[in-house]
Amino acid sequence: MTASFSLNEIAWKRMLFFLFLIILPNYLVMQVQLVGPIDDYVGLGTALDLIVILPLLLYFFGFKKRVSRVILVGFMFWGLLLANWIIPQQADGYLSYFNHSVIMLEALVIIIELVLLIAVFKRLPLLIENYKIAKETRYHFLSSFTHAIQQTFSFKINHITKFQSILRVLATDIAAIYYSLFSWRKKALVIPEGQGRAFSFHKDGSYLGVFILLVHAMTIEIIAVHVMVAMYSHTLA
Repeated sequence: MTASFSLNEIAWKRMLFFLFLIILPNYLVMQVQLVGPIDDYVGLGTALDLIVILPLLLYFFGFKKRVSRVILVGFMFWGLLLANWIIPQQADGYLSYFNHSVIMLEALVIIIELVLLIAVFKRLPLLIENYKIAKETRYHFLSSFTHAIQQTFSFKINHITKFQSILRVLATDIAAIYYSLFSWRKKALVIPEGQGRAFSFHKDGSYLGVFILLVHAMTIEIIAVHVMVAMYSHTLA
């Protein structure tokens, strides 16, 4: 099971069918009151449809292959938001129980992610050691750092090992900063004549310029987002 997926892996027809099958009747019952006055028990049925039944249908039948259970939690969260929007006040007596349950579930997921993050920080000394070993045989920073990540964060549990992909993305961002600011300190690789050839792709070429451009773009984007948020709330900014 994978937490990430491409759009080609979504069974769009089945996904749209289940969305239409569950949401439309509940909307007509709750908002239009097509079957007459509603009470808390009718609201309970709608809450079960949107928060439990619909996420399960989308999770098991909305994809061409099995995806991570995190996707199911996300569907339940959006189902909760949809239920709070569709169910009117006179029928939301049981909705608070679902609100508290889903919030506790989301909190549990966050706690698990924090535990994994702490485990990653505990392995930082080993990561540094593996990087020092890797750079002896791999000249370029990105290559040696990525190899060190693979060596450091290889676990017997496949679900934890999958976090390597996230760390490799982070390694690319770190490499962008390294190549734009600190790569000038690294001496060119010297190979004795007749034993091979060496070249550097981040010096004396456009590679360094591209990374500098990316770093500047990220900096400008962060400042722009900060200013936009400050326009609405100085506290959040």
